Amino acid sequence: MNICILTRPDLLPTNHGAAVKIVQTARSIVSLGHSCVIVTEDRDHYFRVSKDGDLIPVQFPPRHRAIQEWPLFKGGQNWSSRVCKSLGYPEEEIFLYASQFDIAWLVRVLSVGLQETVDVFQAEFPGFGVVAGYAARILSYLQNRPVRSSIVQHNVEWERLSNYGHQSAWIRRLERLAIRWVDDVIAVSEADKQLMMGMGIEKDKITVVPHGVDVDVIRAATKRRDKWRQEYNVRGKRVVFFHGTLHYAPNTDAVRFIATDLLPLLVNEARFDDVVFVIAGLNPPLYFSHPKIIFTDVVQDLAGHLQMADVFICPLFAGGGTRLKLLEYLATGKSIITTHKGAEGIPYHGQFQYAETPQEFVDALAYELTGLSDTPEVQLQRMMFAQRLSWNTVTNEYLKLYQPQSPIRGTDRFSDLLNRDEILGLETMHLSKYNPAKPKTLLFLINRGCNLKCVFCDLWDNPESIGLKDVEAILDDAVAIGTKIVVLTGGEPLMHPEL
Repeated sequence: MNICILTRPDLLPTNHGAAVKIVQTARSIVSLGHSCVIVTEDRDHYFRVSKDGDLIPVQFPPRHRAIQEWPLFKGGQNWSSRVCKSLGYPEEEIFLYASQFDIAWLVRVLSVGLQETVDVFQAEFPGFGVVAGYAARILSYLQNRPVRSSIVQHNVEWERLSNYGHQSAWIRRLERLAIRWVDDVIAVSEADKQLMMGMGIEKDKITVVPHGVDVDVIRAATKRRDKWRQEYNVRGKRVVFFHGTLHYAPNTDAVRFIATDLLPLLVNEARFDDVVFVIAGLNPPLYFSHPKIIFTDVVQDLAGHLQMADVFICPLFAGGGTRLKLLEYLATGKSIITTHKGAEGIPYHGQFQYAETPQEFVDALAYELTGLSDTPEVQLQRMMFAQRLSWNTVTNEYLKLYQPQSPIRGTDRFSDLLNRDEILGLETMHLSKYNPAKPKTLLFLINRGCNLKCVFCDLWDNPESIGLKDVEAILDDAVAIGTKIVVLTGGEPLMHPEL
């Protein structure tokens, strides 16, 4: 399957949550045996995702590049930005919505669709949905084959924007139009699905698939805990950690809450004398500086910074979607204190402590910083929750959805993933570390029976072969756990009647 992702340009470096989600999804698509390309507002290149997970720039063909300079298309970027501003979109986020008014975007996407034989156009954010829907329809007609389109809703955007005073009715109308225009909508939580159903979108069109998390990377960073605690001079301190894109309004408000509501209560109590807050992320609001706050700005080793924490805090009061930061916190196994809004969309299995007011956060911190709730059993439970949402596992749900007449369309995959019986990867967490000698390999015995009768082998008598339906089920499982190599064996596998 060939998937083309339409999205924002600020993917590299992956120093904010949306970029992490988009790039990790693209890499997982490739690691699961499919191909993926990414189109942004770049007029010269698109990106092909390599088997190693790198984003390789690919030039548009000269003719397709030249079309973007035609008088009708050349000024589209500036014109579409003006349209967005007049409709009430916030100026700092216009790059998320301008594509729906810029015909040069459609030229780029169609060019990639033709060159890469795209099967699915996947829009990350609704602003790219109209282009995805048009491209799928045009390519289906030109190539006489089915091409699908989808929108991944990181948030319900009109609802998020309205919380911050952007009340334009056009924002809601255009988001609804984009959702109706594509074949599938992927919501990251049941709460977001309900909001879209309230817009008149049929429930069977919206499939709930959460964000993912790389538990193995975060768990392996434990050994860097002391390095970063020494770097920030917090050895011997108890660290409370929060991170995010800090110019994003809900995160900025969380920092304000910590600095102006929470810390004035903490500094008056001797039991919190050794507590410091480490806040990581792009564009820190330094006007909230405080002796007990350390702003790191952007960090390259987020996993190592997560491991330096003793307790995580998530005082969010607005926004939507699945909080990627909370999944990353869960992957460490450590205690998390959050508002209900901060954990919105993540089913509660006892993995958080909730607080809403400054005093409730103080009381929760007093308890969690003692470590009494942080038993090995509880830590394992949190990591198990996160492990069920590995990027490959989550992305495999996308691939299932894009199959013809998909049986998972319109269902809640979040709940299904959390209710799986098996835990992938954590069964070895207490074993010594080792480096695999080769990629994950499946030794697949597909038949008994052989045209030889070697004396050391007993697989030549009683011939029988596995059926194709059973083969497909096993290979689906192999893909889900990241298998890279399949060795067909038997008996003599070439005697299988359906091989």
